[in-house]
Amino acid sequence: MAANGPGTLLIFDSEGPETAFLRATLEKAGYSVLIVKMNASDLPPRLPPTDLLLLSMDSGFSESRKLFEILRSDDQTRMVPIIILADREKAQDALRAMWDDDTDFVFRPFVEAELLHRARSFLELTRSRKDLQLQKAGSRRELDDRLQAESALKLNEDRLDALLSLSERKSQSEEDINHYVLDSCVRLTGSALGYLHYVYTEENGFDSYVWSKGAAEACAARKYMDFPLTTTGLWAECMRQRGPVICNEYATAPKKRGLPEGHIPIKRILSIPIMKSEKVVAVLSVANKPTS
Repeated sequence: MAANGPGTLLIFDSEGPETAFLRATLEKAGYSVLIVKMNASDLPPRLPPTDLLLLSMDSGFSESRKLFEILRSDDQTRMVPIIILADREKAQDALRAMWDDDTDFVFRPFVEAELLHRARSFLELTRSRKDLQLQKAGSRRELDDRLQAESALKLNEDRLDALLSLSERKSQSEEDINHYVLDSCVRLTGSALGYLHYVYTEENGFDSYVWSKGAAEACAARKYMDFPLTTTGLWAECMRQRGPVICNEYATAPKKRGLPEGHIPIKRILSIPIMKSEKVVAVLSVANKPTS
């Protein structure tokens, strides 16, 4: 439909004198008019795009109601306004069975000025609704974009605050610093738990472990975590690849080797190697972020 001009109208009717009058009147006013046979059982699979439907009740109340229900149940025409063409004495049946916010009536005998006024009014209403929907969609997108930008800005500020706080902890013990770093990583990634594994100089196993707050108490398998690198699965893959490894579907990951008995269930995991002089000195992992 043009921004301010006539649109496309679809008339469900027989090809009789009345249809010819409707077509001539509407085309003279600049509308594009298409005619479809008034029979619910013979409707084409897909109707051509249209801005307004004109539905005649000449085929009887039952057939008209059936066609109306088909049009209102089809995604293609569900929201397209309908003008029902009817005899005034049949209006009560039509009003009771075929009325919604997108339906209007024009009664016989048709008056050219009234027909054009109803068509124009309905098309303007449809245009206003579409404009409002676009504005709402644009407002939602704008709000989502702003919230995402604010969230990203807040996350960057939190990261800077964490780095600043870390630089001020030089006098603390190694254990305290380890716990601060690990808990900060868990918090900044929105994860549920994390662990820091120090690696032997030969990179063939793990020397010691640090767990995030609450994770050590919840994991009954932590006392069995002394094993060589060759037996480790996905969480230590970052050592072999010398880079970060992310897995959002741990249960179906091809490189996982299962978890020790009593280990906290893992759904998602991010592991990174901590390097010094091209050697991996530790592996830091965070897990079970609620979303990917």
